[in-house]
Amino acid sequence: MSRIVLATWGSLGDLHTMIALSLELRDRGHDIVLATTENYRKTVESLGLRFHAIRPGLPEDPKTVERMLDPKKGAETILKEIVLGNVKDTYDDLMAVVKNADLLVAHEIVYAALLVAECLKLPWASCALAPTAFFSAYEPIVTSASPMLAKVHRLGLSAIQ
Repeated sequence: MSRIVLATWGSLGDLHTMIALSLELRDRGHDIVLATTENYRKTVESLGLRFHAIRPGLPEDPKTVERMLDPKKGAETILKEIVLGNVKDTYDDLMAVVKNADLLVAHEIVYAALLVAECLKLPWASCALAPTAFFSAYEPIVTSASPMLAKVHRLGLSAIQ
C-alpha cells in the first residue's frame, strides 16, 4: 500500500476530478490524502477521505471574485495575485503533508508541487484538469477571450506547423 498525496486548487471541477481519483486509489488499497483549500474540507471529509489544507484559500471577497471572473483579466488575477502570490505558503503546506508520502500527484496549477517533490526526491506526477491545458494541433483551444482561434482551426494543420 502506497501513501499518495493528491493536491489540487481551483473550482469544483478540479476538486471533483481529484476526488474521483482519490476514491479509486483508496478502493485499490492506497493510503490517500487530498490536499486542497480549506473551503473544501467538509466535502472531502464527508467522503471519508483524509484532508490537508493548502493555501491559498479560495477568495470570498466579492470584488476579488469579480476580478477573477473578468473575461479579459480574470486569468491574470488568478495566476499573478492568488496562485503565484502564494507559492511560498503552498510550498510550506505541501511540505508538511508529503514528508512520508510515496507519491505526489498535483493539479497543474499547484506550482509548488514540483519544488516540494524535487527537494524531497519524491516521485510526482502532474495532471491537467482544465481543457485549456490540453494543447492540440488537431483540436485547438477556443476560449471566450480568444474566439479568433476558431478561425485558425479552419486553415488546417499546415497553418500552425
